[in-house]
Amino acid sequence: GGGGGGGGGGSSGGDDGGADDFGNARRRAVTFAYGALVFGGGVAGFVKKGSVPSLVASTIFGVAMGSIALISHLIGGLLLALICSGFMCSFMFKRWRESGKFMPGGMVSLASLGYIGFLFVDVFLL
Repeated sequence: GGGGGGGGGGSSGGDDGGADDFGNARRRAVTFAYGALVFGGGVAGFVKKGSVPSLVASTIFGVAMGSIALISHLIGGLLLALICSGFMCSFMFKRWRESGKFMPGGMVSLASLGYIGFLFVDVFLL
């Protein structure tokens, strides 16, 4: 047959249906929050220092992470999330190291590292 739609039994394992839905919602919420944090940081950088590049980059990243949140239950969404957050972590860590100032580079790199850690725990341990 072609598949059996919704429901929770069958060959896909019935004991993970509710937990999987909760896990998907948790991953979506954390991904949205992470994207919003980075976006908010870019807005703050623009307001405080007039940094248009920060505003543009954080807007692009925030929209990307918001979009990724919608597909974070798929393997492709997870890979995109890891690629984007890994890039943000390394880029902002470099800025932190070069400037010696925790804000914004240190905060964003640590938040990115925390998000990556969350993904690994969420996927492999929860």
